[in-house]
Amino acid sequence: MAVSTTADPRPINAADEALALAGTLQAADFGPAWSVYTPAQPRALDTTSCSYRPDGAVTLVDNGGNQEGPTMQLGSSSTYVSSYAITFPSEPLAMEYIGVVSTDIWGTCRTAQIQQQTVEPSSQQVVVLTTRDAPNLQTNGFESYAQFEYHQPDGSTIAVIETSFYRLGRTVISVAKQYAALDEAQSAALTNDPYTALSAAYARVGTLS
Repeated sequence: MAVSTTADPRPINAADEALALAGTLQAADFGPAWSVYTPAQPRALDTTSCSYRPDGAVTLVDNGGNQEGPTMQLGSSSTYVSSYAITFPSEPLAMEYIGVVSTDIWGTCRTAQIQQQTVEPSSQQVVVLTTRDAPNLQTNGFESYAQFEYHQPDGSTIAVIETSFYRLGRTVISVAKQYAALDEAQSAALTNDPYTALSAAYARVGTLS
């Protein structure tokens, strides 16, 4: 979601800001193999986002309730984990948001957006949405998933983006993993370390909720 050039004039909702910040995956949640690639920052309403709907759930989020965690990089590899958390005014609005990001419309929009934003026009790479299914989906707050792949003209996969959405009451946490070829140690780190970080975020949100 792009950062607005106009500051939100509304006063910050301190409780929602605290919940949203608690829901982001924070640098301290990761092990020493990871470093901050880009810092955390507040997120602003973006009308070009695939999850935006006029008068929809995201338009009702209070100032401070939309936060982006740091993007973490695994060593010097092309392996990154990013997150954001949105605290909605009510649980039904959080459920509405999950409904939006679970639709085929969102998936098609997001595929096109990744293609436009990350692939050079001269490149022959194509971004493909390969699945909306994942192990443990619909359990323990894990409510939506999408896997995107960068394909070469011969159909081979050169990179992957996995996007997962979790809901804890009125707070939604989104975690994105981006990676290419991984060795065994990198694969283990990408599996285990974001899970540890997410568990820490769950605990923080649970304490504040």
